[in-house]
Amino acid sequence: MSTALEKPQFTPEDLLRMPDGKNYELVDGQLVECDRSFQSGWVASLLVGRLATFAVHLTEARAAISGGISSGMAPATNRLLEGDQIESC
Repeated sequence: MSTALEKPQFTPEDLLRMPDGKNYELVDGQLVECDRSFQSGWVASLLVGRLATFAVHLTEARAAISGGISSGMAPATNRLLEGDQIESC
């Protein structure tokens, strides 16, 4: 007779009911303890910064190609528009 011990399967609702649910993740029905350190937070902040920079550049590039306006900024031009005046210092 085989008596294999089966690990209980957890659901997202079980995880939400846990008093310290922020320190665990649910992976294939099993609870996995998260060991978040300063270094993992630092790496995450670097990734977010790079993704944000990429998103801004991508948006500006698309606006420049289409001639539209991106994030409140017009595409860069070296021309004065009709009616523009240059003020002297």
